[in-house]
Amino acid sequence: MIKYSDKLLRFRDPFLNKLKIYREVILKNCVIPRFNSNTIKSLDLYSLECIATEIFNASIKELNSTFENKFDNKLINYLSFENTKFFSSTKLIEEIINSENFFFNQQPGITLDKLSNIENLSVYEINELFSSAGYKTKIKKHPELSGYDNIYISYSNTFSINFESLFDYFDKADLLTKTSLWVKRAFYIWKYLLLNQNFNEVYCYSLELRKSLNFPVSPEIFLIVEGITEEKLLPMFSCVHGFDFAKNGIYLVSAGGKNQVLKMYKDYKDKLCIPIFILFDFDAESIGKEIIKIKREIDSVYIINEGEFEDILTYQLILKSINNSFSIVNNNVEINELRSEACMVNVLNSLWKIKGYGEFSKASFAKMVKDNITCKTDVSSSIENIFNALNLVLKNKNGEDIPRQ
Repeated sequence: MIKYSDKLLRFRDPFLNKLKIYREVILKNCVIPRFNSNTIKSLDLYSLECIATEIFNASIKELNSTFENKFDNKLINYLSFENTKFFSSTKLIEEIINSENFFFNQQPGITLDKLSNIENLSVYEINELFSSAGYKTKIKKHPELSGYDNIYISYSNTFSINFESLFDYFDKADLLTKTSLWVKRAFYIWKYLLLNQNFNEVYCYSLELRKSLNFPVSPEIFLIVEGITEEKLLPMFSCVHGFDFAKNGIYLVSAGGKNQVLKMYKDYKDKLCIPIFILFDFDAESIGKEIIKIKREIDSVYIINEGEFEDILTYQLILKSINNSFSIVNNNVEINELRSEACMVNVLNSLWKIKGYGEFSKASFAKMVKDNITCKTDVSSSIENIFNALNLVLKNKNGEDIPRQ
């Protein structure tokens, strides 16, 4: 259950992430009734959440049977509140209600047209839909939040995992050091909630945690890149440059190829409240233009005019990376062997064959370069320009006039 708790606490689409993990938990742990990959998909959402949380909490109780609390959901309440900072609560509710597993009784006056855009429904009508699906939610009104935010938080509390007991177990067994940064962060927030239940103040505390844990929790910008090279190298470059992604809340995700970027952007653009910054190689310019047509005002598209990401690495860094990695071969590369009008990937491909380094792989090369990034001079002016563009988005978002460090 610790593994699944880690997955649930990560920064992902809250509903889809929960749906995927709960199905997996039930398939692997539920004996009676027994489900398979087909029957689990037809299980209604209410039953799915009921069974999955019962499995979670039974497992946690076995770990920490002596823990006594009233299961007050402080942490779940706060994490749901935090989701409304990053995600549109109306879109999250829309996603839940329009899920094929959300079974409800038809309500008077609620048409399919209204369901396609939750903002057409009143808070009362949405609450009635949840009630007819089995969710007997009591809406606790947080005055600083919208009605939709309050409904989302109330829905999230219908079935809750007893993280309080799990974290108490970590504390007593001295296991926190063995958990992920996501779990550590939730643990420290739980501890803070024991002293302070003002959610806005807890949120400010979570921003401080981002700096101390050196991890991009509490994201400010959702950065989409094409592939593994950018995913591995940009955070490392950000550290030596002084514009640390983790401390500044730059949450980087790889789309897994240029053709997946448009789909990922469409999936997230209406859900996320924070800016999305998309980084493209030059050969994906046409996809970048497609996104520009549909993008929100707060979002940015940045195209690397020099070519691919490998084309904006400095010759000195590439040289250092290759020669340090293949020193045992005693077949060093000279800088003039890198100079060419061809793109860097093609140059490296040929070089690997000539030098007998084996098959060239972008992923292996990225790891090689990552291991050799040591100082600010390793950051090219083109990569620095990317950081400047990201910094500008941060300043615009936060109304700042000073550079962030």
